[in-house]
Amino acid sequence: MVNAVRVYNALKHLANKEQKGFITPEVFNSFADIAQTNIIREMFRELAIANGKATGGADTPRRLSERDGIKEDLGRFISIRNLYAEPVNSYVQDSGVFVIPQDCKQIINIKTQGGASVDLIYDVEKMNRLTASDLSSPSETFPAALVTDVIELSPSTVNNITLTYYRNPPTSPQVFSPGTGDIITSGLDFDLPEDYFSEIVYEVAKLIGVRLRDQNIQAAASQEEAKQ
Repeated sequence: MVNAVRVYNALKHLANKEQKGFITPEVFNSFADIAQTNIIREMFRELAIANGKATGGADTPRRLSERDGIKEDLGRFISIRNLYAEPVNSYVQDSGVFVIPQDCKQIINIKTQGGASVDLIYDVEKMNRLTASDLSSPSETFPAALVTDVIELSPSTVNNITLTYYRNPPTSPQVFSPGTGDIITSGLDFDLPEDYFSEIVYEVAKLIGVRLRDQNIQAAASQEEAKQ
């Protein structure tokens, strides 16, 4: 994980370099979570691009565009839950209907207790056509699930599933001072790999520069990020 205090101190150094001294803990805390969200969103965007390039037999040289590298970085966000058993049926809404965990960002796959892969459907009309078909209607061997605000299995007799998904970060990165002033003693860290330190620093700096309408900080952040 990336230490929030280190990021804050780096931002203060960047601000001082530009002869600006207004990056307080409160300002930092207000933008840290947004910066983390932006970086994670970009990671998923890069993964989608990399998957497309890999399918077409191409790739790009940048680190974040390498499929295996970014999948490894995103691996820290993977959670696996048996929704029937953990914790004690609290995710079971009805027969074949499961509540999606609150920390779920994106479903990777669903498997039944018997190991069958569940076909994920996000279109209600497509699911209706599928279940109405005599030829392709889902079965316990080849089940399907309509994913909306819940997961609805077909057939509904499939009532024990394991969900693999990308989770959202559990906490927002923050820094804390023991009293008044900006002497920082502790913090809640960024839920990102250590090699994203520079990207976090410059993402927060760009956000602060935009919010405070300070073009010097924006420009310094963009220039430093381009060097990475």
